[in-house]
Amino acid sequence: MENGLLDSDGGMLFVGPGAERRFGRRHFSALTASFTAPPQFTVLAGRQEIGRTDTAVLTEERDGPLLLLLGGRSRRVTSLDWKRRGAYVEPAEGGGVARWNGGVAGLSVEPTRAMREVLPGAEPPVSFPHRARDSLDGWRRDGAPAAAHRDGTLVTRDGTGRGGVEVGRPAIR
Repeated sequence: MENGLLDSDGGMLFVGPGAERRFGRRHFSALTASFTAPPQFTVLAGRQEIGRTDTAVLTEERDGPLLLLLGGRSRRVTSLDWKRRGAYVEPAEGGGVARWNGGVAGLSVEPTRAMREVLPGAEPPVSFPHRARDSLDGWRRDGAPAAAHRDGTLVTRDGTGRGGVEVGRPAIR
């Protein structure tokens, strides 16, 4: 650490400025970056790949046939190949489900600020398809009070006796 090869912050060690100067910044990219994604199924209509879907969509319980919405069209799942992660589909009449395992981890300041404003009620400068508008309205009605607050960060308590919801000031303005 004295020669600048290593640096620390909060008990974590990382490549220091001396190592970057001596060995070059690009040599450490494999050590300092990793990307993961949840497993997805490739959706196939015959031999044609038409998209990918989250595993959760294929395993959630619901009545009736398993219907997906991909490329703006509903498709009925005819079989699943768990080993190869393939979902085989055929055209269906309406009712398909589309879900993405989302979250805000890793997003920059601008999209997260926009989400914090739009979810509680601000209207974005774009138009929404009918299904997206219905979904947003549902989130505003049912989920937003416990998930977002325009004036700051929101911390929800898990029932450990501390109670309810606490609104704090955002870390970045």
